[in-house]
Amino acid sequence: MRLWDVATTQPLSLVLPHPGVKDVFFTGDGRRLVVAADNSTIYFHDVPPLPQPAPAWLADLAEAVAQRRVDAAGETSRTGTPDVQTLRASLAAAAGEDDYARWVRWFFADRATRTASAFSAVPMSAALDQLTAIGTLSELEETRRRRPTDPKIMTLLAQKYREKSEPAATAHADFLDALAAWNTTTGPAARILEAQQQMRAAAAGETARTAALRDPHATPRQLDLRPHFNNELETYYRDAASPWNLAALPRGLQIFDGVTFDVQGMAAVRSATDGSWPAQVTGLAVRQKARVLHLLQGANSNSPNGTRIGSYMLHYADGEKRELPITYGEDVRDWNADSDAGQPAKNATVAWTGPGGIHGMRLYHRAYENPRPDVEITTLDFVSAGVQAAPFVVAITLE
Repeated sequence: MRLWDVATTQPLSLVLPHPGVKDVFFTGDGRRLVVAADNSTIYFHDVPPLPQPAPAWLADLAEAVAQRRVDAAGETSRTGTPDVQTLRASLAAAAGEDDYARWVRWFFADRATRTASAFSAVPMSAALDQLTAIGTLSELEETRRRRPTDPKIMTLLAQKYREKSEPAATAHADFLDALAAWNTTTGPAARILEAQQQMRAAAAGETARTAALRDPHATPRQLDLRPHFNNELETYYRDAASPWNLAALPRGLQIFDGVTFDVQGMAAVRSATDGSWPAQVTGLAVRQKARVLHLLQGANSNSPNGTRIGSYMLHYADGEKRELPITYGEDVRDWNADSDAGQPAKNATVAWTGPGGIHGMRLYHRAYENPRPDVEITTLDFVSAGVQAAPFVVAITLE
């Protein structure tokens, strides 16, 4: 189920994955969608009736957040790295009490303490507690997206996956239990050590286990990279003992930097110092047109700014090819959060940060304009340049 704008035919919400929907209706004031579902459960979704015309600052904010601009012809282009802090200062004191002013103050509010939505009085923490109390798989997955390191949520999710009695689901439950123990820093040291040992023992087969699960709400726009993963997120390039890994990265459909990605594993290529990895990963199926390719990616080390460390080769239905370069300092940086002294990437943004390594790990979102948007892309190849830093890709979404 999804909300759509009839006038523009554009979606107003993400997919609302409620099991066994029995009835839906809007409240009398039009501000809420009410959904009656299985287990005698009722869901409320805020639907604020925003007035027209929209304030001029809304377009500026949209361009700053998306780092994209739409021209008169409907084409998009990158706007560069915006000064979001300055924009926040100018909009935080937005005049008036209309829906737009209320929304922008909520948008810039502290995410740890703000309400569940701009038009709700329920704190986000209380809303997530309610989802946890409902306890279905979809509600727990939604809660984990908001609380990715909460061991209680991981444990409850593991129980739900184990109830499926399917090999892939059971393997995922084992992983969640281990990750829950890893995140329980106040628990016994022996339990944390046991979790580490479980994760290391499962390292060789974890890619296949995780890849067996794909969110049923994933669309063809989130490319299915499972056949091409060659490294699990829980280890550093097959080194299960290394603390440098992406074990804390949330799995499944996740929104990073405003883009929905399907996070399952990692496709990695070789560096100048490790020839055991493939020089390229070829034949990633696309089979559709796209204006923009969104890449969730990283690099396993650093290189001098401006160094080309890899590329994506697009193969089109008419036999043509185009190459999208991966340049260090422009499209990506080291996944070590303390590398490069906080320098930004010119054409990419930090989409995710989490625990790992010494001072944390990170992934970048790079949006590439497709040079031939009107021609179907059949496949793409992920290619290494064979230098010090090796790129890796976690997820690809098309726009």
